[in-house]
Amino acid sequence: MGKWSSETLAEHQEELAPRLEWAQKCTNEELAAEYKEARLKKADWEEALRRVNLDIRACEMVFAERFAEDDVKTMKFNNGMSLTISVEQGWQFDDKGAFIKFLEDEGWHHELTVPAGSLNRLMRDLQDKELKPPGVKLGEPFTKFSCRGLK
Repeated sequence: MGKWSSETLAEHQEELAPRLEWAQKCTNEELAAEYKEARLKKADWEEALRRVNLDIRACEMVFAERFAEDDVKTMKFNNGMSLTISVEQGWQFDDKGAFIKFLEDEGWHHELTVPAGSLNRLMRDLQDKELKPPGVKLGEPFTKFSCRGLK
C-alpha cells in the first residue's frame, strides 16, 4: 500500500471507501489513466506549494529585517492579522545511544516510542525536572513567526 501504514489506512477509511468502490469498477486502462492524472495533479500542486513556501519565506525574511529595524517583536495590521517573531533553539542528537540509555536509566523508557520530532518537547520536560541528559545538544537558533487573524 505504498507509504500508508495500516493505522493510516484505518484513519482515512471513511474518505477512502467510496474511492476504493469507484476504483474497483474501473478497468486497468481507466485506472491507469486516472492514476496518471492524479500523479500529474499532485506534482502540479507540490510545485505550486513550493512556490507559495518561497513567497512566505521571502516575506518572513523582509519582516525579520523590519522587526529588527523597528526593535519590535509583534506587528498588528489593518487586515486584522498580527505577526510575532521569536528566536528559538531546538535540540539535536549528539550521541543518540547515550541519550537512549539515559532515558532508560531514568525511567523515561516510554518516551522511546514517540516520534523523533518530539525531541524538543521531551527536552523541555526533562529540563523542567532539572535533568540534563547526555547525547543531545542545542541546535542552531532559528527565527520563528507566529501569525494570528488569518481567517
